[in-house]
This record gives sequence, structure tokens and C-alpha cells, in this order.
Amino acid sequence: MSDKTAILEKFNNDKLIDVVKNYKQYGYDDAIRNTALAILRERGIDKSFLEMTGNLHNSSYEFAKGIYQSYKRNSKIAYMLYVLSVVMFIVEIAHMHFDAFMVVFFLLRVICFIGFAVFFLLSVINQTQFYKSIKKDQGAGDIFLYFILAFPLYIIMYFVYKNQMAEEMHLIK
Repeated sequence: MSDKTAILEKFNNDKLIDVVKNYKQYGYDDAIRNTALAILRERGIDKSFLEMTGNLHNSSYEFAKGIYQSYKRNSKIAYMLYVLSVVMFIVEIAHMHFDAFMVVFFLLRVICFIGFAVFFLLSVINQTQFYKSIKKDQGAGDIFLYFILAFPLYIIMYFVYKNQMAEEMHLIK
């Protein structure tokens, strides 16, 4: 830690404040943040000053992180229901004749599809809230395209949007 302390001591106050506020985005741990706080305290800048100036915590990041966590949960459930619906559909096609088993199977697939639609919609709402919270225009075309391509390409879109939002998390200041 002494090497990191020496590096942090070379930073000016603004850079140290940035480290304290945005340490999660930089991938730093609490030890680095606490060292930066200690150096700032030695230089006459205490936690109460940082709190008053809005530099002790990155509330934008924390708010966006909560929405992102909801998005990940809802989209993961939608993804699982999507895969289950597709597998059930393939089994139905392979088992072409109708019997009691297939009727139950069909009803389960319908329930899975409805569940997919609900959790897909919740994930779209989370995604929209996320981009609003980071003040980035998502574009109405993106949302429209997302709905049109949802079912046939969801297996790809799930990973694309999840990775895209994860990258955006690192850029929040």
C-alpha cells in the first residue's frame, strides 16, 4: 500500500477528490479511497467539506447502480423464460400430435411467454430509467427497435444491452 500512498500523495486535491468520489468507477477498493481521504484530511479537507460539496459520494452512480441491478435481475428472468419458451416450442413441434401432456405443455409455454413479456417490459422500463438517470438520450428508435426485435433476437439483445449498460456505469461522474 505504501507505493499506492506515494502515488496518491503526488495527486493534487482535485484529483484526490475525484478518487474519493468515483473510486468504484475506477475499480479502486475502500483502502485506496480511505488513503485518499487521509491525505485530503492532512491537507485540511475533511469529510464534512466533501459531503457539503457533494464530493464524498457519487449519488448519480449509486442511483444508476440500483436501476442497473434491477435491469439485470428483470432481464435475466426474461432471458430464462425466453429460453424456456423456445425450448418448449421446439418440443411441441417435435411432438406433433395432441394429447393431455401436450395441452399442459402448451399452457406452460403460454405462461412462460406471458412471464417473458412482463419481465421484458420491466427490463425495458429499467433500461429507460437508467439512461435518463445518466442523462443520456436512448433514442425513441432504439426502444421501438428493441420491441420489434425482442422475441426473435432476445438471446442476442440480452447480452448486448447488458454489456452496454455495464460500460456506461464506468463513465458516470
